[in-house]
Formats: sequence, C-alpha cells, structure tokens
Amino acid sequence: ELGAVAAVMRRHAEHLVTWFGATVGIRSFRKHPGWYLKGFPVGNEIRRSLNQVGSLPELDDLLGRLDPHLPYPAATGARRGHTQGPRRVKLPDGFLTDPDEVPILDRAAAEAVSGG
Repeated sequence: ELGAVAAVMRRHAEHLVTWFGATVGIRSFRKHPGWYLKGFPVGNEIRRSLNQVGSLPELDDLLGRLDPHLPYPAATGARRGHTQGPRRVKLPDGFLTDPDEVPILDRAAAEAVSGG
C-alpha cells in the first residue's frame, strides 16, 4: 500500500538530511519520489510538489495528502523497473585486465587531488 511506501520515503529523506544536512539532504531526496510513486495514481500536482520539496515538515505535509490505502502497483499490473529485462554492464576497455591494478579513468582529476 502507498502508506508503507510513504513511510519508506520519509525515512529515506530523513537519512539524507541526517547525513548531508537539511538543505543538501532534502535536495538530494527530490530525485527519488518519481521512482517511489511509479505506477501509483497520485496525480501530477503531488509529484511535482514532491520533486520541489524544501524541508522535512513540507514533505510530511505532502505525504499526508496521499491515500495510504492505494494498492501497490504490482497488484494492479503496472510495470516497474527495467521492463525490457536487465541491462548489460559496459566497462572501459581493459578495465578488468589486471585485478590488482586500480584503474585511473580520469588522469587529470587524479593528478588534481593527488598532488601530481
């Protein structure tokens, strides 16, 4: 049910705020509501508001507007995740040639932090 999903969303946002601080944490959370709500018929207005949420109290207000008894989309036949099957992982050429070597993908970035 959507009530359980809303509780997980709230906990996720709270952990991000605890880890990154109020501003960065809640901004980091904004990219996740679309995934959590995929398949739920909640409407564009609430989705847009959740993608622009500015604080945990505002998130609580928005989550409180959701119908907690909406069934989970899997029960309604809505598709979630990769509908075409798993995607193939693509690594740069030679990435796993030597398992003891730590590859440097961006030499300029590595030199900027390593001192040369």
